[in-house]
Amino acid sequence: MESIFYGDGEISCSKDSYIGRHSSIQAYKGCHVYIGENVSISHYVKIYTRNSLADQDFSLKKDCSFKYSKGDVRIENDCWIGTNVFIKENVKIGKNSVVGANSVVTRNIPANAIAGGIPAKVIKMKSQIDN
Repeated sequence: MESIFYGDGEISCSKDSYIGRHSSIQAYKGCHVYIGENVSISHYVKIYTRNSLADQDFSLKKDCSFKYSKGDVRIENDCWIGTNVFIKENVKIGKNSVVGANSVVTRNIPANAIAGGIPAKVIKMKSQIDN
């Protein structure tokens, strides 16, 4: 299975970027997934711009009026996204950042950060930065 890109929204990927196998990117109507230059996205990565809100009564499935959260996802230039990462809507990953394998990104990650975990949080800031 190759990677899957779907939805009525917009997905843009800049030059010299890579998206690994078995990844999926969902761009819901009116939402945008932006992938900057020189971004490496590993295998089995999931990026969604719309998700069901957890705090609701799913037993009311009959009327299909679930509540959702939606928003853009932005991955700035020179980022590295590890394998099996999930990135939810309304998230920006700052320039030159790393998201470690098996992480769930629920909040913005600042530039030059190394982040990981469930939910992902900054583990440390990069110390070897050429200005």
